[in-house]
Amino acid sequence: MNKQCACGNTIPFVWSLCPACLDVYGTIRAEWPEWLRFLVNDLNRESKANARHDEIAYNDEFDYANLRVTVDGQHYTRKDGWGPYSDS
Repeated sequence: MNKQCACGNTIPFVWSLCPACLDVYGTIRAEWPEWLRFLVNDLNRESKANARHDEIAYNDEFDYANLRVTVDGQHYTRKDGWGPYSDS
């Protein structure tokens, strides 16, 4: 899995910066400009969130709204207001 460097180059998922940016800014994060640290952290958060969402499958052909729920032996459907969990 890949992600983007702050300059826009594609880098491996575990890297923070591409080799060209490392030459410019160095390898010590504490010495990076504040904007670069913020951008790298933001790109890392985005990449991790995308990786988590890729694992979740959603089937748009399945009718999730009309799921049948059984609670204590009683069946509830959307028409019933979803039973004991409904605010309506």
